[in-house]
Amino acid sequence: MKRKNWIYLIALCAALMYSCSSKTEKIESIEGFENYKDACDKGRFDVAHQFIERMSEFEQYQPLRYLFAKEVEFITEDLNRESINELRNLFNRYKKIGTYELDKTCESLIEKTIANNNMNLCEELMQLHYDDDYPDALNIAILNMYKENDINKFRRFAIARINDYKIDKYIKDYLSYT
Repeated sequence: MKRKNWIYLIALCAALMYSCSSKTEKIESIEGFENYKDACDKGRFDVAHQFIERMSEFEQYQPLRYLFAKEVEFITEDLNRESINELRNLFNRYKKIGTYELDKTCESLIEKTIANNNMNLCEELMQLHYDDDYPDALNIAILNMYKENDINKFRRFAIARINDYKIDKYIKDYLSYT
C-alpha cells in the first residue's frame, strides 16, 4: 500500500513540475524582450502589454502600475497641451489600477506645472483628477498660483473649499495681511 502512495506522489510531483514548466514556457520572450519591465524600459509599451495580457488578472496589478508610470514618464518628458490629451487617454485606459493611483500621478504633475508657473496646463491637469480632493499642501500651492495670476480664480477655488480647515486658515491669514 505504501508503495502505491509513493507512486501516486511521484506522479503528482511530475505532473506539477510539467504544468509549472509549461506555464513558464508560455512567458517566453516577445520580440527579443524577456519581460514587461525590459520592454517598458526600452519604450515598447505594446510589447509590455502583451506580457501583461498573458498574466492572470490577479497578477496584473503591479505590472500595470509599473507600465502606467513608465508611460506617464514618457508622455510628460515635455509636458505640453498635446501631452495632456495623451494623458487623458492614458488615464482612461488604466482605470483598472484604481483612481487613487491615477489621482496621485495627476497631483504630482499638477505640482510640476505649478513649479513651472504654467497655470493653463495646471488647470487642464486638474480636470483629470477624479475626485477633486487634493492634499492640503497642493490646495495651498494652487491657491498661491491663483493668487499670483488670477484673483477671480483664487476666489472661486477658495470659496469651493472654504470648509477645509487649512484653506479657511489660509484665507483668514491672507485677508489679515492684505
